[in-house]
Amino acid sequence: MQHIYDAVLNHLTMKTTGALLVTGDWGSGKTYYMKNVLFPQIEANTKMTPIIVSLYGVTDKNSIANKVLFAYLDKVGKNSPLSAATLAKGAHKALESFTWLKKFVDVNKLFVGSGEDLFRLLPKDDLLICFDDLERLSDKINNEDFLGMVNELVENKGNKVIIIANEGVIDGGIKFKEKTIEKTIHFTNDLSSIFDTIVANYEKADFKQYLSQNKDFILSTLDPKHENEQETARLRVLFSNIRTLKFAIEHFNYVFSLVSKTKNIGDTIIQKQLKDIWLFVLALSVEFKKPNSITFTDKKKLDEPLTQLTADQLGDIIWALE
Repeated sequence: MQHIYDAVLNHLTMKTTGALLVTGDWGSGKTYYMKNVLFPQIEANTKMTPIIVSLYGVTDKNSIANKVLFAYLDKVGKNSPLSAATLAKGAHKALESFTWLKKFVDVNKLFVGSGEDLFRLLPKDDLLICFDDLERLSDKINNEDFLGMVNELVENKGNKVIIIANEGVIDGGIKFKEKTIEKTIHFTNDLSSIFDTIVANYEKADFKQYLSQNKDFILSTLDPKHENEQETARLRVLFSNIRTLKFAIEHFNYVFSLVSKTKNIGDTIIQKQLKDIWLFVLALSVEFKKPNSITFTDKKKLDEPLTQLTADQLGDIIWALE
């Protein structure tokens, strides 16, 4: 993922007049990479303070401005009393004590502020603001209004701004993109590194060992092929979704625990059965995460027994019984 880091670092060190857009498929790991890999590197190698704000369901500009300010206060106040929660509680309590003040102004509105006015409380330099989930912005606020705020932050405040989005699902694309977004990075994940990170988070030694030893096989199952190129591309997006992969591994972990209690994991037939189980769990996970997925009432015939065994399946059963 070094090329992503290099591209972002170049943007941060150059004189820019627009935001940087990082676009990629849902579940490709964009946000995870930014928060857990890129931001720590930026903090270690530059003077920048990175913060991330989700636009998911946001309905107005005031909410965006508040989220930016509070994200910044939480960041700089992580190791000190200056945090968003502390500030909000303390300031509001102080203002409430002035009973005469409430006769003339709305204390809540006084504290919250008004939209971009709150940006005056942010530092002018060394602040990187990352907006996530642009495609999930509420219909009550359009992209143009949001991009106007971004333009204010970049051109008038001098802040660096990164926008994370799945541009491909935004109806009509990002309007006036050329006026606000200076460069675009197309994010593609490194499944091998992501897989290693997921495995490292498990504590059970036998399960971690199994995943590591079968890494090549598991990664190959995430790269389905179809005679139709468009169908292959569609399937690869579904199977490389990081949330789906983590979901599948976690549920496979449960099955693995049950099998390992009574079976020798090193046995050849058990190894083959575990691979078959992984394929089933992965396929089930992909189906479960899709719209109109399997439900309690519609199990897509997955609960129906096989009507006819193949020669290989019959051979496996005979081998197991012997």
